Amino acid sequence: MKKKIIILVVIAILLVVGYFVLNRIYNNSSSTQVFSTQEECQKNTGSMCGLQLCDYKCPRNFKTGWVKIQYE
Repeated sequence: MKKKIIILVVIAILLVVGYFVLNRIYNNSSSTQVFSTQEECQKNTGSMCGLQLCDYKCPRNFKTGWVKIQYE
């Protein structure tokens, strides 16, 4: 019986942590500056830019447009 409770608690913790991680990922994607043209993006950022699109299940406040390409 104690084993089942421990397993349920672990699953619940994983679900909560997963929710917050995914929520943070989706919300961070809308924090980048979005430009209407590639030229405007390159001029303002001084970097290469790529077109940001979303076709399915877009995060809140998602904007389509040109964004700075960030290399890691």
